[in-house]
Amino acid sequence: MKNRQYEMIIETAANLFAHQGIKATTMEEIAKKCKLSKKTLYLNFFKKELLVQAIVQRLMAKMEQHMRVWPNISPNAISELMHCFQYLQSSLTVLTALFLNDLQRYYHLTYNRLCLSGNRKFVPYLKQNVDRGILEDLYRKEIDNALTSKLYYWQLTNIMMDLALQPADQSKLFADINSFLLQGIVTADGNRAMRLTKYHHT
Repeated sequence: MKNRQYEMIIETAANLFAHQGIKATTMEEIAKKCKLSKKTLYLNFFKKELLVQAIVQRLMAKMEQHMRVWPNISPNAISELMHCFQYLQSSLTVLTALFLNDLQRYYHLTYNRLCLSGNRKFVPYLKQNVDRGILEDLYRKEIDNALTSKLYYWQLTNIMMDLALQPADQSKLFADINSFLLQGIVTADGNRAMRLTKYHHT
């Protein structure tokens, strides 16, 4: 019961933070949305900062879990990368620009941990995917895996942090950088595999 309540609070708060921002959302509002007393909420999270940390920690843990699984369930590097793209797309509903900018401004230590996770875990994951694609003759052999991975991560974070972007524009830009990444690294065999993989992923 307590675990379900804990998870409900995190999911509710994450949704409110994504749409309203962290600063604009009060603990009282979260309690009301969860249909809990403020006392019960504070027994789980005695301050907002702990709730913010729990949300970010859960996001990082889920991403790390998926990054361990995708290589094992994907028949090739392109399919694996498309699993990653789909998950990142779904994460945009929580990791909104409003949430991320508030996180950076008011909870910079937690924001720094999120960035560190991206640089230490997500970027190396992308490098491994590039290496896999090269071995499978699906990606071009002259590709610089480190530069390609860092450039994609830089593009991704800039899109996610841009408060001026409407959700539809953000989603389109995200799809564009994914397409540019793949189109820029695939071989002729990779291009054929990409078309086939897109068919199975739609």
